[in-house]
Amino acid sequence: MAELNWGTTIQYIREFRDPILLNLYEKAAEVQEIVAEIYEKHNRNKKDPKVPELTIKVIHDFAFNNAVPWHEDWKEIGDKLLTAYWAIQATSATSLPAWWKELIGYTPPVR
Repeated sequence: MAELNWGTTIQYIREFRDPILLNLYEKAAEVQEIVAEIYEKHNRNKKDPKVPELTIKVIHDFAFNNAVPWHEDWKEIGDKLLTAYWAIQATSATSLPAWWKELIGYTPPVR
């Protein structure tokens, strides 16, 4: 379905994905830097055996706390795309009511 409407589909996905990824890349770099500083400061000469575990936990928690909501967002995006393009695929787009085309953001497929 997305193949027939690739131009609008990929644009919609990029508009959703790109700001999230940019933010995630920035935050991940910050978290990695902070964890590296903590590890370096507190684990010199293996003074504290818990530091490696704690730093790994910080990275794990950061990843998990970002992945779960993002996964839920992706499912919602998938539902929206499926609703929009399945309706178009299953019927002639010309027979769809104007209010429905407006609601789903229909644009004619670019081939």
